[in-house]
Amino acid sequence: GILAARYAEKSYLTDYIPQIIENLQYNVMLNSNYEEDDEKSTDEKIIQKVEFKKRIKAATVIKHLDWDQIDSREEQIASGVPVCDIIIGSELTYTGNEAHARCLVNVIDLFLTKEGFFLEILSDDRDGVSTFLDLMKEKQFVLEVLPVPHKYQGNFATKQRPESYKLYAFKRVNQSGQNFLGEL
Repeated sequence: GILAARYAEKSYLTDYIPQIIENLQYNVMLNSNYEEDDEKSTDEKIIQKVEFKKRIKAATVIKHLDWDQIDSREEQIASGVPVCDIIIGSELTYTGNEAHARCLVNVIDLFLTKEGFFLEILSDDRDGVSTFLDLMKEKQFVLEVLPVPHKYQGNFATKQRPESYKLYAFKRVNQSGQNFLGEL
């Protein structure tokens, strides 16, 4: 989301857990603060860095969003998060609970524009992935899957079990084109 803020008009970072919201706020602050003296610099690299940090601060919006509470367009509007051209998620499918997967698919369907893309980094090793994929298909989404290069995978001292990740990209069936990731 922070990187997306560099390129998007607005980048909405959402979660429903208060500690995660606090962590999002902290990370945005870390990535958007700069020294006042840097703003006076004539060094091109420092000028670019300051502009990047200003862009992050201006474009990033952090919102509480509980998928269980979004069932209609009215609730989507009331959330303060608009429909988006691109939704990016990471490991949103992590349980075999079908109700959880249904809520996620509903939120994607409500918050994504008709021409939009939903991208998720996800491990097939997680419970519920097949349920999520089936539900997306029911909602008339098509899928393109790309492997995540091995050099970007690992547990990075998190004590997490090894998993293999893929980039799952979805668009609505009524859109044309094969290998649609090239359209992004």
